[in-house]
Amino acid sequence: MKKMNKLCSDSVKAWYLLSLLFLLICSVLYFFIYVFSITKLAGSIRILFISVFSVLLAIVFISSLIVPPLKYKKFFYSIMKDRILLIGGIYYLKREVILIDNIEHIETVSPLYLRFFRLYNVIIYTSASKHKLPALCESQVKEILKAVKKGDFYEKSVYKKNIR
Repeated sequence: MKKMNKLCSDSVKAWYLLSLLFLLICSVLYFFIYVFSITKLAGSIRILFISVFSVLLAIVFISSLIVPPLKYKKFFYSIMKDRILLIGGIYYLKREVILIDNIEHIETVSPLYLRFFRLYNVIIYTSASKHKLPALCESQVKEILKAVKKGDFYEKSVYKKNIR
């Protein structure tokens, strides 16, 4: 078995940027809810309303600090001659094996928060499902595309088998 590859180290920075943006949106929402509750709600309901949203904001803040490094530490992938192995997950470990012969097409997506760090999400489509490799460097994306092209991906097409 080949060695397991890790994600690009800049992926943690990109995920921190995304979680910071989400935290900023939640904070603005919290501010408007706080102002609304002071002006429109009465005594004990106001305290309950503010405390519930304070706890939710604290949970979002803590998870935005903890989740990005955990995502980076717990995601691995390996490219073999005939398959791609994905291992990852924060709360539970998920292992996926993608046979190169079953790959229909590959899509690279670069959302705005990943473009700052020149990272890409790679989505591999098979006939049954799709698999996502998050926040890869350009060299890692090229390695995956090269492995798929090198395999018997094009040679074992249904149309080629029927023509002799």
